[in-house]
Amino acid sequence: MRWFAGTSGSHSAPRPDHSTVVWDGPDPLWLVGDWPQDEVRVLSRGNGQGQVRMAVLGDCHATDAELEVGLAVARGGGLRPLTTWPGSYHIVLRLGRRTLVLGDLAGLRQVYHARYEEGVVYASHAMPLVDLTGAQLDGDVFTSRIMCPEIPELIAGRSLFTGIDRLEVGRTLELTGTKTRLRLHEQGSAPLDFPAAAASLRDALESAVGRRVAGAEKAGTDLSGGRDSTVLAMLAARSARHEVVAVTWADPGAPDDVEYAARIAASSARLKHLLVPADPDCLPYSRLVDAFDVPPPTDDPASPLVTAARTLRQLGAARDAGIDVHLTGYGGDAVLSTPIAYLADLAMDHHPIAAMRHARSWARVAGLRPGDLASAARRVGRTTFDQALRDLAEVLVRDEPGVPGTGVDDLISWVSLA
Repeated sequence: MRWFAGTSGSHSAPRPDHSTVVWDGPDPLWLVGDWPQDEVRVLSRGNGQGQVRMAVLGDCHATDAELEVGLAVARGGGLRPLTTWPGSYHIVLRLGRRTLVLGDLAGLRQVYHARYEEGVVYASHAMPLVDLTGAQLDGDVFTSRIMCPEIPELIAGRSLFTGIDRLEVGRTLELTGTKTRLRLHEQGSAPLDFPAAAASLRDALESAVGRRVAGAEKAGTDLSGGRDSTVLAMLAARSARHEVVAVTWADPGAPDDVEYAARIAASSARLKHLLVPADPDCLPYSRLVDAFDVPPPTDDPASPLVTAARTLRQLGAARDAGIDVHLTGYGGDAVLSTPIAYLADLAMDHHPIAAMRHARSWARVAGLRPGDLASAARRVGRTTFDQALRDLAEVLVRDEPGVPGTGVDDLISWVSLA
C-alpha cells in the first residue's frame, strides 16, 4: 500500500518508517510505499515566506503548463480548477504558513485528519493515523455503514475510527499551525441544457480517455456489454495509436452481454476482442482470504473485495495480453445516476410539467403508473428530511424491521435502508 502523510503545527509527530520526504520544514509532507515517478509531481515557486509548493500525487494527466496555471490560480485563492484535470489524484499545497489538502470529486481519493498532541496530522488513508493515535472503532459509524449505507449524511465527515475525521467531497482541508478549517471549493456549476451538458460530458470523456491511452504501448479496456465500458472502449479505439484489446468476462449466465460485446468489438477495426472464460472459483465472495498474496491493510472493507477473485483473473488476462494501460467502466452509474427522490425536488421547486415527464419515464422502467409515482413524489416533497430520518429510526428500532418493499412508496423516499 502506498500513502502520504503530513503534519501541521506538530513538533512531536514522528516521521513514518521508510518514508520519502516531499518537503521538510516545520510542516513536512512524506510519501510511504512504492510511488511511480510519474505519480509524484512537485512544483515550487518563490523563496522564504513567499514560497508556494504544490504536490500532485496520483494518476494526473495534466500537462506541465496546466500545472503551472493551476499553481498560479491556487496562489490567488482559486482551488476548483485543480480538481478538473483528467485523472485520479490528491493535491497538497503549501502556501506560506498554510497547508491545503484536496481529494477528488468522485470521493475515491480520501483525506483523513486528526489531532495529535499539540498539532494536526493528515493522511490519504486512515490506518496510519489509527496506528499513530491509537484510535478505536467508532460503533455508531460502523452501525450506520452496515444498516444505512445509502444515507451518507448520518456519518458526514466521520471515519470508522473515533477522533479521525474524513474530508467530505468538494471540501479542502486548510491547516494553519494548529488551526483546522474545512473550506468548500466545489459549489456546483450553472445549469446546462441537455445538448450543452452532453457536449461537456463528451469533451471530458474524450480528454480523460485520450490522455490515458496516448502514451500506452498497448491499451486495453473492459467491454462488459454495458453502456459505460462500451463508450470507453469506442473512445479508446478512436484515440489510441495502436490496436486496443477489449476484454470481456465470458459469463455463461449472461450470454446476451457477451453477444453484445462481441458485436461492439466487431464494429471497430481498432478493437481486438479478448474473452476471459468465467470460472466457479471467481464467483462473488470467492477466495477472500487468498485473493492477494499479502492482504493489503485497508481502512475498511471496500465493495470491490466481493469480486476480487474475478477482478484479479480479468486483470491477469489483460497483463498476459501485454496491456500496459487498462480502462474500466466502473463508476459510471455513480457519476451519472441520481436517486429517484429528485422527483420530489422537481415537485417542490414548482416544475410540475418536468416532474410528470420524468415520472412517466421512471414509471415505464419500474412498471408503475405515472400518476402514482408523481403523487408519491409530491408526498415525499412535503416531508422534511428530519422527519424522514425519524420515520426511518422507528423502522430500525422495531423488533422485526422487515425488508425494503417494492411498491411506489418504497421506490421514492428521502432515506431508505440498503
